[in-house]
Amino acid sequence: MRDWQAWLKDISTELLALEQEGVIEQGSFSNKTKCYKFFQIELVIKLHEEVYQQSNNKLDSAWSLLTGFIPFEVSHDTNLIRKCQIARHRARYIRTATAWNKSLEWYAELPPIIRQYDINIESYQYKRRAVLHFIPERMAAICNALDQPAAHTIPKINYAQPNKEYSFFIGLEEFSITISPELFEGILDLEKSIPTPKILQPRNRKNPPETLTVRMSDLKAAAIELNKKLPIRNWLEGYEKLNLLQINDSLFRIEEITINGIYHLLGPTGSGKSTVIKLLIYDLIKQQNFNADYRICIIFNTVNEVLEMAADCIKMGISAAPILGKSRDLHQYQYGMAYRSSLEPEDLYQPYDPESDPQTALLLDNPALKWLTGSCILSGLLSEGSIPPGSEPCTRLTTREDIAKKKKNAKYNISHYHCPFINICPVHQANRDIAGASVWIATSAAFLQTSLPVNLLNTKMRLLEAANHYCDLQIFDEVDREQVFFEDRFAPSNDLAGSQTDGTQKALLDFIEYSLF
Repeated sequence: MRDWQAWLKDISTELLALEQEGVIEQGSFSNKTKCYKFFQIELVIKLHEEVYQQSNNKLDSAWSLLTGFIPFEVSHDTNLIRKCQIARHRARYIRTATAWNKSLEWYAELPPIIRQYDINIESYQYKRRAVLHFIPERMAAICNALDQPAAHTIPKINYAQPNKEYSFFIGLEEFSITISPELFEGILDLEKSIPTPKILQPRNRKNPPETLTVRMSDLKAAAIELNKKLPIRNWLEGYEKLNLLQINDSLFRIEEITINGIYHLLGPTGSGKSTVIKLLIYDLIKQQNFNADYRICIIFNTVNEVLEMAADCIKMGISAAPILGKSRDLHQYQYGMAYRSSLEPEDLYQPYDPESDPQTALLLDNPALKWLTGSCILSGLLSEGSIPPGSEPCTRLTTREDIAKKKKNAKYNISHYHCPFINICPVHQANRDIAGASVWIATSAAFLQTSLPVNLLNTKMRLLEAANHYCDLQIFDEVDREQVFFEDRFAPSNDLAGSQTDGTQKALLDFIEYSLF
C-alpha cells in the first residue's frame, strides 16, 4: 500500500512548533489533522494554478479537479492528467463542493502570516502572497507531492515466538496454541531447504508500448505441440475451427493478430476464444523460453475457471498460479460441487495405472488439488479438532492479555502476529507458486481486492496494481461481464424507483416510502 500522507508529516511538525512557540495564534492548529488539511488545501490551489494558469483565478470549482473526471483544459496534457490523479489521492477529504467551500472559509480565516495565498471568500478569487515567511520548504514539498505518487510502504511483520501462548477465534469460539522451541527450530531448518522467492522487479515499460504481433501459423504450431503434450485434447482440431476476421470497412480474414494497446476479440459462445487464449499463452511463453520473468495475467469470472486454466497451464508445461483471495472454504465448495461426481473420497486414494486408466489419472493428477486441499499446520497444535478452511489465523494470532484489554476497552488496538509457519504451510501453496509463475490467473474480485504476498514485492500491493507493474500482458475473459463488475465497484448507482413491494430491493424512493409510511 501507499502512504499518501507521508509528505505532510515533516512540514506539519514545523507548523505545530510555530504555534507552540507563539509565532501564530494558539488554537489555529491544535492537532496534526488540521495541519494536514491546511497543506492539502494549498496543494489543490497549486494544482489549480498549474491547470488554469492566468485564465481562471476563481477557486469555487477547484474541487472538481479531484473528482476523477478530467476537465477539457487538461484533456490533452498527460502530465496534468497525472497530477490531477495524484492530487485526488493526496486530498481525499476535500473532494466535494461542500467540503471544499468549508475548507476555503476556514483557510481564509487563518493568520495571513502563515498562509501562502490570499482568498476573497465572496468571489473565490485568490492571489499568491509575495513573501512566504514560514516553512518556505512547503512549496517544494507540494510540487513534489503533485509530481510523484506516494511510495509504497514496507510493512513490519511480527511473527509469533516459541514458548508463548497465542489465541485466535473461529467464529466466536476462542482457541489457544503454544509453539514448542523444538518445532520452531525444526521449521527454521526446513525453511532453509526451501528456495527463497526472489523479489519481483517492475517492468520498464515503453510509452507507447511495443507492438505485439502473433501469426496464425505460430498458433497452429503451438496446437501441434500441445497435441503431443496433451493428446487427450485435440488442439489442432480446435485450431482448424478458428475463423478470425477483422472489422474495417468490411470483414476480412486475418493471418496475424497485432496488439498495440487494447485489443478486443469478439465471438459467440463456443467460437474458440478460450482456445485462442491458451494457444496465445503457450506461443508467447515458448518464445521467451519459458522464462518466468515474462509474465501474463489472466482474469476470469469464476473460481472454477481460474483453477481449470491454471491446471491447464501446468499440464502444458507453463508455470502458473491461481490468485483467489482468502475464502478457501467457498473455493473448495465451488470446485467440489463442479466435480462432485468424480471427487468422491473413496476415489481419491485408490491406486491406479495411468496408462490403463487415463480418466482417473486426469482427475488425480490435477494440479488444482494442491491449491485447495492443504491443511493449516496449526491444526496439529490443537488439543482436538482442526481449523476449518477459510478460518486459518495466518496473520491473526494474538495474546490473551490483548483480548482481555480489548474486552475492557473497545478502543484498544490488539497486536496481531503472523504464523511462523506461513512460508511453508500447505494452505499457502498457491502464494508460493506466484513467484516463479509465468501466468497469474485471478477472478475479478481477487484482481481488485487481493494483495500479493509481501515477501514477493517487499510491500503490500493489490493485484490490480501489481499486474500493471510486473506483467507484460493482461487478458480479460468475458470482458463485458468484467466491465459490469468493475462499474458496480467503482461507479455504483442507486435506482430511484422500481423496487418490489416489500422494499427488499431498496430503490431509493421506494425504500423511503416503505420505511416511513
